[in-house]
Amino acid sequence: MSYLSQADYAHRDQNARLRMQDNAEITTLTPDQHEALATLCATRHWLHCLSGDVLYNTEHPEYDQVSELVTDITGEGEATIIDLIEATQIQYDTTKIKEYMNQIELMDNDAMHEGLEEADEDTQNEMIYTAKSAYSTVLNEINNEIERFLKLVDREHETNYCPTGALRV
Repeated sequence: MSYLSQADYAHRDQNARLRMQDNAEITTLTPDQHEALATLCATRHWLHCLSGDVLYNTEHPEYDQVSELVTDITGEGEATIIDLIEATQIQYDTTKIKEYMNQIELMDNDAMHEGLEEADEDTQNEMIYTAKSAYSTVLNEINNEIERFLKLVDREHETNYCPTGALRV
């Protein structure tokens, strides 16, 4: 995890806004597509900054929002990652993302807590670490798939939606 000063964060935010403004001027995409891509970018960044703690801890203030984004493949709840990609109207095979979303659903939180009460403290810590790591791994894979999609968009439309990773610390 990186720790940046407020000035560094403000600078990065400003650069992101400028990139989105520059992207919006690309005429091979419609304003609606640009808006959907900008929303997807912001959502991807938000997910990228989270850890598996969010999905492991049902009391976390962002649990419901993250859970909806990465698990509701039925489309009955709020917009999911799949919905955000489809809103761009750009063809992309979302099979892998759906598989990762299914994995998260199968990691049923109750099952992740099963046996904790009977375990000694060291075993509890190991079980919690393993569960959080599993959630983090799947969230990271979803992030990677979104980045692959954004790279495709950037290649086809000469935009700059995909993060380069150059400033990641």
